[in-house]
Amino acid sequence: MVTAAEIVERVVEGETPPKLFAEHRARYEFAAQFARGRRVLDIACGTGFGAPILRAAGATEIVGVDIDAQTVEYARSRYGAAGISFHLGDAYDPPRQGRFDLIISFETIEHLQFPERFLAACGRLLAPGGQFVVSTPYRYRMNADGSPLNPFHLREWQSDEFAALLRRFFAEVTLFGQGMKLKKKRFMPLSRKLGFGLARLQGVRARDSSTIYLLPGPQLFGLWHSFPGYLIAACAGFLRSRVNFAESGPGRKTRTATAPSARSRRGRRIGMAND
Repeated sequence: MVTAAEIVERVVEGETPPKLFAEHRARYEFAAQFARGRRVLDIACGTGFGAPILRAAGATEIVGVDIDAQTVEYARSRYGAAGISFHLGDAYDPPRQGRFDLIISFETIEHLQFPERFLAACGRLLAPGGQFVVSTPYRYRMNADGSPLNPFHLREWQSDEFAALLRRFFAEVTLFGQGMKLKKKRFMPLSRKLGFGLARLQGVRARDSSTIYLLPGPQLFGLWHSFPGYLIAACAGFLRSRVNFAESGPGRKTRTATAPSARSRRGRRIGMAND
């Protein structure tokens, strides 16, 4: 059996630092509100710790998919149970397990060379009336050449950019933020503590990196710049006209989707821990 020590730089329950683990767990708890009575697909499920959260929320079945065989083996041994299964698979072309009422994928899309093809593949697997929940780090800094600071991210987005991408595939997109960072505006002497306090009065625990809130977030009266640590989108109404993108979109015939480069493989393995 694969041990936690062998799952290098993945989020492992009981091993990952509590604050970081809480951030990842919060995203599953957010998705759990959509899970009752639904069949769920978790793409890039990692070590599988989210499956029991979804099951406890009333999901009828959870199917987890990850590209790393060792991680899938660990997930099966620790979290596999009635109604919970884990499979080796590619985010561009998950194993054919039928249609799903809810598909989730956390901190995956920023590692992919062809995010549009990924979104089309997810939409193709959604049952009528199904929902898609996806998250990604918010881009608030970048390298001089415009590339992400994290060397294992191929692309990052700000709120309006991410929403625009998703609305190409889904009729309904609701954007949430997780965590909050504040930056004083130039020449403003006010402390960020006041900004955090103002956010807290509006129900957003801005200092808690696990807190999730509807964007654009609390009203700060133009005194501070605010931005989330992560973007989370709840999507519905897949535009069926986009389904062919999964078959004919950019990168369909490249090696990236079926045989990732060394950088891509390492990026997917450590991405969840480093995001």
